[in-house]
Amino acid sequence: MEKFPSIDQFRHCVKRVQRKAEFTCMDAEGQPMYDHLAIKPKLRFRGYVKLHGTNAGIVFSDQPTVFQSRERELTTESDNAGFYAHMTANTPSMADLRIKIAATFGYKSKVAVYGEWCGRGIQKGVGISELEKMFIIFAIAADDEWMDIELIGDYHSHDANIYTISAFAKYDVLIDFENPSEAQNEMVKITEAVELCCPVAQALGAKGIGEGVVWHCVEPGMESSDYWFKVKGEKHSESHVKTLSAVDIELANSVAEFVARTVTTQRLEHALQNLTNEQQKPFEMQSIGDFLRWVFNDILKEESDTITASGIDSKKLGGPISIAAKRWFIERLNIA
Repeated sequence: MEKFPSIDQFRHCVKRVQRKAEFTCMDAEGQPMYDHLAIKPKLRFRGYVKLHGTNAGIVFSDQPTVFQSRERELTTESDNAGFYAHMTANTPSMADLRIKIAATFGYKSKVAVYGEWCGRGIQKGVGISELEKMFIIFAIAADDEWMDIELIGDYHSHDANIYTISAFAKYDVLIDFENPSEAQNEMVKITEAVELCCPVAQALGAKGIGEGVVWHCVEPGMESSDYWFKVKGEKHSESHVKTLSAVDIELANSVAEFVARTVTTQRLEHALQNLTNEQQKPFEMQSIGDFLRWVFNDILKEESDTITASGIDSKKLGGPISIAAKRWFIERLNIA
């Protein structure tokens, strides 16, 4: 199991890049020293269409191939939307993919191939949900180093219905981290265009909305996932904000406002998917505690800086978040 890292928001990436630029050395006591007047860099980022499905992975090594979801290894008895069954039924395609990776990057003792398992029956409401199930590779880690997905090119396994995200629309933006907000309007326009019409779905013969864009820094030495970030359209954003990928944290004026802004239908649908697919708990009232814990922890993870800046005591959020999430859970259960 090689877990895929969480992809944060633009504001988190901005903080990391600026912090890296300001770092000077470690002092005699082993504490980091920073120069807050240091000039921040201009960095090139490449954007790929963000797909709305379920995270999946294939790990090749000298051990039997591992098929996984975001949080667990898959088996015949414990699959995730049919990913394990589909891939194990296409053994020649798995061998072909491994050969392609070795030919591109050289022999590696361990290769983790990450992608989105998406298509009909996995998610709904997006363009790619009109297509047959497919695995679209968006990242490859070889011996724990991220590889340039562009080098794989437009690899396509017809039998297993595997693509690479680099075969579809991609975007480039230069971000000046002295003033990162300057790039915001450009990223907003790109995100809105993707949400209006998913380029991946369109390329494969379907129509419908897209989810957003994931941005990777492509500067040498900055390949770490610390410098990746996601920008979702408003229909898929798990937090309602006034501007997409905002650099400045929107202050929540009250707990009620904060809950309304973060306990969104998108986040709750994501939580339900996690409950049934990852935690493998039944969608019934006895599982509501697991559901509510995931929602609360996800909000704390994604919105920790907003909570701090707003001056809200996180201990006071548990009750209001649970009330809103519980109401949705019960309503959703009644119509299931």
